[in-house]
Amino acid sequence: MKKRMQCLFLCSIILLLSVACKKQQDSYETSKTVETITTSVAETESTTIEATPPRTIPPMTEPFAVIDGFDANGTITSMCNGINDTIVIQCLDYDTNANSCYVFDPIEKKIIRKIALEQTYYSVLGMFSNGTIVVVDYITNKTLYMYSENSDTPREIVLDVDYDPLYQMDRHNDCIYWAESLTGNILKINESGTISTHIPGEDFQSVNVISSSDLVFEASKASEETKSGTEIGLYSLIDGQPKVLLPEFNSISFFTTGYCTTTYTQYTEDYCGGDTILQVYDINTNQKCQAYKIEFDEFESYRFEGNSRSDYAVMMYSNYENSEENGELNEIFFVDTKNGTIADSGIEIENKSVYLKCIYSEGIGRWLIAINYMDETPSFSLLMVDPTLMKFDTQMETAEFYSHEKLEEVEFGDDFKKIREEADKIEEEFGVRLLVGDEVKHSEDNSLYIFKSREDAKNFNLDHEMNRMDNLRDVLSMYPKDFFSHFKSKDGKCGLRIAIVDELQSDSHEYFSAAGVSYTTGGWYDIAICGHHILGTSLHHEIWHSVEKLVGNKHGDIDKLEWMELNPEGFEYSTDFDGYATDSSEEQFELTLDNVYYTIEPDYEYPYFISDYSKVTDMEDRATIIERLLSTEIDENGEEHLIDLEKIKMYPHINAKIEFLENWTEQEFGYSYWDKVHENAKGRLSN
Repeated sequence: MKKRMQCLFLCSIILLLSVACKKQQDSYETSKTVETITTSVAETESTTIEATPPRTIPPMTEPFAVIDGFDANGTITSMCNGINDTIVIQCLDYDTNANSCYVFDPIEKKIIRKIALEQTYYSVLGMFSNGTIVVVDYITNKTLYMYSENSDTPREIVLDVDYDPLYQMDRHNDCIYWAESLTGNILKINESGTISTHIPGEDFQSVNVISSSDLVFEASKASEETKSGTEIGLYSLIDGQPKVLLPEFNSISFFTTGYCTTTYTQYTEDYCGGDTILQVYDINTNQKCQAYKIEFDEFESYRFEGNSRSDYAVMMYSNYENSEENGELNEIFFVDTKNGTIADSGIEIENKSVYLKCIYSEGIGRWLIAINYMDETPSFSLLMVDPTLMKFDTQMETAEFYSHEKLEEVEFGDDFKKIREEADKIEEEFGVRLLVGDEVKHSEDNSLYIFKSREDAKNFNLDHEMNRMDNLRDVLSMYPKDFFSHFKSKDGKCGLRIAIVDELQSDSHEYFSAAGVSYTTGGWYDIAICGHHILGTSLHHEIWHSVEKLVGNKHGDIDKLEWMELNPEGFEYSTDFDGYATDSSEEQFELTLDNVYYTIEPDYEYPYFISDYSKVTDMEDRATIIERLLSTEIDENGEEHLIDLEKIKMYPHINAKIEFLENWTEQEFGYSYWDKVHENAKGRLSN
């Protein structure tokens, strides 16, 4: 498309700029071109915004015109709608480090308020209906500054957040939204500082509030149908209702009147180009309308900005091929997503590095575009654009909608059908998902391993396989009844999923061989374990890894600095799995609990670790502790039972780690789950 329009741009841009500005001279009093407009500082006193009756907006006879009256130095870093048809504009002057917020009237072409922000990292969020301007400290993202319309001294509100939230202003409902990372709750604060829960997060796996004037948020839910184990959608920030389903990878969305368009990129094999895919949905029916594609080359890119009150969206095109010698080429188009057509705005900036910001003025009904020229002395142009005066005469090529990859049906041999039937019974009994035979491929992608199916094993024996299912039932029955329900999503989907494989193959390690591996796939807490390791401690080991992911997701990860304080001073984990497998890893401390067992006089003060494998990573350190707590031993009567916990707790350094993990996991379960396993296991173990 770029090549088809190039001749038109080169011939028309100078004429369009001069003619557009000439014809708008009476109503906008400007004859400057986009390329030559300059800026200067104007000392504007702070005034209040008074309600005014509806004003007559001068008609436009050309698609765009340069707006005079906004005199400031630097770069326009943000724009948002204010009250009474005003625009709140933030400017950063790199020469003086002055960060300023302006209230600008684009009809009267004048600044009616200016606020000097104290720090360069303060960012304007928007304006409440009473004229109060809200600014956030985006370094800590914890402090909001409220500038009432009668004062340039802000009122500070410090929020109790432990991460970087994405705040979103809703000027129509006079509040600011943000999402909590752990609970998924969307909170809101009003102008007076009152905080409340706006949308509970129990239905979502994760939530991300989108910085958009269209008040939507992106959230994921656990899915048992998709291969990724999740589905991502856009939901209304007003009532939490779904808008559209998104692709299972990074995508960007924008709105026009009645429609939502999701965009994502399909690259060529050599990543030297590809297609930008636009998928258009009717937001009133949540139905697919049409998908389109726009081809781009290696140095080309497209960016979109929409608004649900505008029939058209801005499409910003950039070409960086000769940027080092001649600067970039930037052009602005408008898209009619309903009909799949594109219009050339006539705005082209060639041989310059620019930074574009745009906003749809909801009161005026036109687009405002700031073109920042990133020269030695940054400057900008401010344009008003009316896309209804453009010709939407370029039709986009149609494309296929993205199809979420579903789990494939697996055909079992006669013997494995019996194993599948037994697996169904175990699933029903414990609330877990089992993958057997060739089903194990369903969970392979995120594991970093290649799963070899037991159905292909040369030593396959149905009786042995059924015996392993009995072993699995014995292990799972040791756990508390409500234990596995904790792994399910808030709406009861997915959970703990165990793939029983013949072998775990990996190119990552030359000598190390894994008996099991734990990882996550969307809403699934996945474990893959070799069949012959089910009865023993390996499954307990992998279940702990899943517990650590579960508790970390819901309550926050383990503080690694606190954990390291439980180790000897100066100790560092080797991270060398092959070194451990070949006994060639560096040994900083020779004695472990395993080695103490072989001494005549145990030194209780010495061991910090269960085994040499504990010293590979901190995660394996923790898993080997839980594995040992759930291991078995033979008593003097020749009977097998779980190991005596008190024997391990006699070692103070190891016991300190046990207590640390006990306190950490109790935030989720309310009890020490390995203690419960000991209670349940009494009398269930066979010789």
